[in-house]
Amino acid sequence: TDLVQLHDRRSALCSSIILCSGYRNRGVMADPLVHTYKVKIAVPNPAHRLLPGMLCNVVIDNPVSMEGVVVPIGCLLADENGRQYLFVADTIDNVALRRDVKPGWLVKTGVQIDSGLQAGESIVTFGHQKLNDRFPIIRTR
Repeated sequence: TDLVQLHDRRSALCSSIILCSGYRNRGVMADPLVHTYKVKIAVPNPAHRLLPGMLCNVVIDNPVSMEGVVVPIGCLLADENGRQYLFVADTIDNVALRRDVKPGWLVKTGVQIDSGLQAGESIVTFGHQKLNDRFPIIRTR
């Protein structure tokens, strides 16, 4: 049995429901107030036991490929259109270059980048919230 919070803030014990679902979308940035991520999934609900507004804890049992680049999640930013990006350090011209990326799975060490970043590229990890494309930077490491 699991403890489930109901819409009116009461708690109830109920049996676990294991559902085969179709993964739709995941959030990359945590909600700063409750430290959670939004996940959208499609689930079969023939008995109508799931109701609008219900909350749950989600565990995604999916082996994550460790191929690719993993960056600290705090390096990712989102623009007004919801596009995810980060800043790559151009070590020749000493400028920050905005790079649109496609985030992948969240892992213990950060977020996997599915496209837009190559292994070995240096990224800006401090002060990146105040940068614009081609902004001069000083590399500290």
